[in-house]
Amino acid sequence: MPRAPGVRPTLDRVREALFSILGDRIADSVVLDLFAGSGALGIEALSRGARHAAFVDSRRACVRTVQENLKACGFEGRSTVLLGTVPACLPALKRRYGESYEVVFLDPPYRDTFDLRILEALEAASLLKRDAMIIIEHGRRQGVGDLPASFVVATERAYGDVAVTFLLHRG
Repeated sequence: MPRAPGVRPTLDRVREALFSILGDRIADSVVLDLFAGSGALGIEALSRGARHAAFVDSRRACVRTVQENLKACGFEGRSTVLLGTVPACLPALKRRYGESYEVVFLDPPYRDTFDLRILEALEAASLLKRDAMIIIEHGRRQGVGDLPASFVVATERAYGDVAVTFLLHRG
């Protein structure tokens, strides 16, 4: 785990549940891990057969940790790691790598409400394939708010104080 303020690892039981719900969707997919922290979700996806994973975090300590974890797992050749804010990095991901993502993990800092501009930025940068699954981890009392029209809730689950919302991109 990185030594950075605000880093909150996804609980093991939550991570297991996420990947159980995702099932075969991970195999051969292209994954994006935003607000990556240690990179645990993207690395788990790689270990389950994802073809490639990109990681974005604005904290240097987190980016270093993701790079070290990828190296320790032997996934350097199947990954991209960017340092910067999510809104700034999304257009750069498309320009530099040309990928569209099938699975996106979003684990932003918990606030009163989820920042829907993240979904709008993903869409504006043309980073989502049709029927991409976006997984948002948030506080149980937080919710995700009114979604843009091209996103629909597939399912929501709660694990103690943590909730996870699975969205499908219909754009």
